[in-house]
Amino acid sequence: MPDMNTFSVLRPRRLSALFRADVYNIIRDPIMALVLVLVMSLPCAVWVWRTEMDAYAVNAFGIADISLYISSFVLLLTAVLMGWMTGMLLLEDRDDGPLLALEVTPIGKNGFLLYRTGITALLAFMATLLIGRLLLEQTLGLQLLLAVLVALEAIIITFALLAMAGNKVEGLALSKVLNIAALVPLLALVPSELRYLAAVIPSYWVGELLYGTVLPVTLISMLAVLVHVVVLLLLYRLVSRRLG
Repeated sequence: MPDMNTFSVLRPRRLSALFRADVYNIIRDPIMALVLVLVMSLPCAVWVWRTEMDAYAVNAFGIADISLYISSFVLLLTAVLMGWMTGMLLLEDRDDGPLLALEVTPIGKNGFLLYRTGITALLAFMATLLIGRLLLEQTLGLQLLLAVLVALEAIIITFALLAMAGNKVEGLALSKVLNIAALVPLLALVPSELRYLAAVIPSYWVGELLYGTVLPVTLISMLAVLVHVVVLLLLYRLVSRRLG
């Protein structure tokens, strides 16, 4: 369980030093730098060309408002990419030893984990809110809820990598499976109650909120938050056991 030392990482000077170090690590890695470019450029591309995409989809496939379906993918891709980036950084720290060395520092491993996941959640929240303003027509309240869910999704992806991958190589392989999370919201479009079999997957509820079903929005919102929190806590327990 976290102690008071864990929260000492929130001191501005420590946060600033850790953040600068992470920015340097990301910039010097071409793959992670590309991830940041994708997170920022893909929503802009959908926003600029969504009218053309909608028109083409109607003419070619008879599908209206395809940009809405693509928007759910873009939202979840933000969580997947940011969670992957944080998870890979933590796997590298675990493999190379810095994470173990942090145990004897004032912030400890839990403090460092709090910093990494907190920053990830904050950036995912801000990015999703911006994407929502660009691509979605929902109310501000619903966009805020979606931003919270995507922020939780990013931490879930991070914890899933830490809990299930033994090293960076396994992390890369596992990330290909976790990428499916960005497509799960589309299951909410299935015109059958069998779609609720996917309800245990957190990202499914993003689709329920975006596309609407017979369920009341309030109930969907409560279930969405509940599923995300439960899965997050379960993964956190697995990560805590793995890190020791």
